[in-house]
Amino acid sequence: MKKYLPQKEIIFFIALYFAAVIFFELFRIMFLLRNYNLAEGTPFFITVKAFLVGFRFDTVITCYVIAPFYIIANLPMRISFRRKLSPVISVAIFIIFVFDLCTAYLNR
Repeated sequence: MKKYLPQKEIIFFIALYFAAVIFFELFRIMFLLRNYNLAEGTPFFITVKAFLVGFRFDTVITCYVIAPFYIIANLPMRISFRRKLSPVISVAIFIIFVFDLCTAYLNR
């Protein structure tokens, strides 16, 4: 009887999720340490709550960014066609995402 092994794509995207969330949390810690003098009077509970809310926000943003690529990776296509089409779709989604971020920044 074969043991169930998850697909390589699932393992890759789960690892990518954890790497992104850890990356965001490390930057949040560095930001807090850099601006410690501004957060000096803040109670510890408020700081912990801010980190938990930040973790939740990072999870949502990471999943929104990863989801289209996960869907593309699991499209039911022939392998040769997927290899040709997947980079094109990935670059198109990336360009749309960057354009969306730029327009959101300019419309502040």
